Amino acid sequence: MPVAQPFLASPIKRIIAAAIDLAITFIALVLLMAAFSGLSGEAIFCVVVALQIAFLWHWNGGSPGRVACAIRVVSALPGGELGLMQIVARSSLRLALVYATGWFAARVIKDNEDLIVSIALLPVILDLLLVSMLPWRQSIADFLFKTVVVNMPTPEPHRAPAGPMYSESDAEFGS
Repeated sequence: MPVAQPFLASPIKRIIAAAIDLAITFIALVLLMAAFSGLSGEAIFCVVVALQIAFLWHWNGGSPGRVACAIRVVSALPGGELGLMQIVARSSLRLALVYATGWFAARVIKDNEDLIVSIALLPVILDLLLVSMLPWRQSIADFLFKTVVVNMPTPEPHRAPAGPMYSESDAEFGS
């Protein structure tokens, strides 16, 4: 698979993009919490997932972080365009796994919050390992919902032709 490697986004680009998106999401949550006191964990989950869905849908596989890093999510299925189901499922899976493992850890482990947080972050650590080690650089969500994260091509400036696009001997131009 050496042919696909230049097109796949590097783990570093994906981490930087995720950090930018996480910062934006955090700011949005702080503003929402200031406006509406007492947001439940489920409401926060829904807001975060809705924001990720909006990013992927509006920017056609991008987000502020992905656009800044010149990467985007595309479908691995024929056609390459993300479907609505892929967007919704991909956006919610990682957060759902973190929420579920954290919930489970909190039920099993009562008095050690550091351990609970560590266990809740296991899906994120697994994703980082998969993206770094697999040849297709796919996370759990990418693998399950048939998506890949690719580098966006650099925009090429429009270039006018250096000379006329016709010859004076062309019958079309009167000679």
